[in-house]
Amino acid sequence: MKMSDSVKTVIYSLCGTLLSVSVISAVWLGLENRKIYSRYTEEKVLWYQTNRDLEFDLDKFKSEIEKIQANLNKYQTHLSKVEEEKLISENNFKELADENMRLRESVARLVREKNDVKASFTSQENIKYNNTGDDSFWSNLLREKSNLELRLSSLERLLEKKDSEISRFEKEKENLNNIVNDLLDKKENLENKFQDTKKIVSSLSASLEQEKKEKFSYIKQVEEMQRDKNTLQMKVAQAQDRKKEISERITQLEQNVEKEKKEKEIFNQRIGYINRVLEDEVLEVTKLKQDLEMALEKIKKLNYDTEGEAVELPRIEIKDELLKGRVVFVNVEEGFIIIDIGRRDGVQIGMGFSIYRGNTLIAKLQVIDVREVTSAASILLSLPKMQIAENDSVMLSD
Repeated sequence: MKMSDSVKTVIYSLCGTLLSVSVISAVWLGLENRKIYSRYTEEKVLWYQTNRDLEFDLDKFKSEIEKIQANLNKYQTHLSKVEEEKLISENNFKELADENMRLRESVARLVREKNDVKASFTSQENIKYNNTGDDSFWSNLLREKSNLELRLSSLERLLEKKDSEISRFEKEKENLNNIVNDLLDKKENLENKFQDTKKIVSSLSASLEQEKKEKFSYIKQVEEMQRDKNTLQMKVAQAQDRKKEISERITQLEQNVEKEKKEKEIFNQRIGYINRVLEDEVLEVTKLKQDLEMALEKIKKLNYDTEGEAVELPRIEIKDELLKGRVVFVNVEEGFIIIDIGRRDGVQIGMGFSIYRGNTLIAKLQVIDVREVTSAASILLSLPKMQIAENDSVMLSD
C-alpha cells in the first residue's frame, strides 16, 4: 500500500524539527562549554597568582625564620660563652677574694707581730737604758724590724694589687651581667618575633592549605566539566550522526517519493490503458449481446411462423458471471493487484475475492478502491510457492 502525502509531510516535518533541535542544542552546549571554560581559565589564573604570592610570602617568612633561628642560635652560643666566662670570672673572683682574705689575715697577723715587735722594742729600749752593753741583740732586733716592715710593705702592695684586680673583676662581672641581660632581652625579643613569625607562617600555611583545598575543588570541577564536555561532544557527535542518518533517510524518502511518483504515473497510464481496453471489450460485449438479442427475436419469429405458437426460451441472466474477472496487474512489493471488474459490475469497497489458477485457490483479496470498470484489492493471504500472476481468475468469496 502506498504512503499518503500527508503522512510523508508529517514525517518530513518531524525530521526537520529533530534536526533543528539537534543543531540548536549542539550550538547552545558549545556556547555554555566555552563560557564555563573561560570562567575556569580566569579563576585558574587568579588562583595561580594568589598561590604564587602566598608561596613567595611563605618563602620570605621561612627565610626570615631561618635568619632569626640562626641569630638566636648565635646569641645562645654567645650567651653560653658569656655564661662560661662569667662562671670563670666568678671562680677567679672567688679565688681572689679568698686570696685577699688570706692576705688580710697575713697583714693582720703581721700588724699584730709588728705591734708585738714594737712592744718588745719599747720594753727593750727601757732595758737598753738600763743595760747598754748588749749591741748584738739590738742589731738583730733592728734587722727583724726592718724585715717585718719590708714584708708588711710588700704585703700592702700585694693587697692593693689584689684590690685593684678585685675591682677590675667586679667591673668585668658587672659588664658581663649587663651583656647577659642584653642577650637575654635580645633572646626574649627573638623568641617573641619567632613566635609571631611562627603564627604568621601557621596562618599562611592554613591559607595555603585552604587554597590547596580550593584548588582540588577546582580540579574536580574542571574534571567534571571535562567529563561534561566529553559527554556533550559525544551527544553532538551522536546528533551529527543522527542528522546524517536523517538526511540520508530524507534523501531516501525523496528518492522513494520520486520512484513512487514515477510508478504512480506508470500505474495511472496502465490503468488508463486497461480502462480503455476494458471499455472497448465492454462495448464489444454489449454489441454482441444486442446481436444475440436480435438473433433471439428472429428465432422467436421463425418459431411463431413455423409452429403457430411461441417457443419460450430460458431467460438470459448474468449473475455470478458479472462478479468474476481476472488479474490485470500485480504489485507484490506494495501488496495489491488490479482486477478487471469495477463499479459497473457491482463491486464495492470491502468485498472479498479469491484468486484461482485452474481449480487451485492461491490467494485471498479485499477491495480497497473501486473504479468504473476496474478495482484495486490488497492481498490478505497467498501461497508462498505460487505467486499471483496476470490472467489468474478472480471470483467473489462467499
